[in-house]
Amino acid sequence: MLFHRHREFVDAWRRQVGRLVLVFFLPVFFTYTGLRTNVLGLSTATDWQWLSIILAAAILSKVVPVYFVGRLCGFDRNKSSILGTLMIPGR
Repeated sequence: MLFHRHREFVDAWRRQVGRLVLVFFLPVFFTYTGLRTNVLGLSTATDWQWLSIILAAAILSKVVPVYFVGRLCGFDRNKSSILGTLMIPGR
């Protein structure tokens, strides 16, 4: 934000520092965050219900749009559902 007027500097910064952030710091952040996740804190049935609702919403909000875009792009139902299934985390 401070150097937005100096386009050459911003482009050089993005090429050099941006690559380091994407290749090194981003995976480290997600690995560290995932390892700190504690599902044992979900102790009541209400907690598990909320988890399942949020998880279902997150998965469906990825799978369903990809399926319909696949259909719009001319893929058959089988290939579109495969594309949608590939969007599920952990696959």
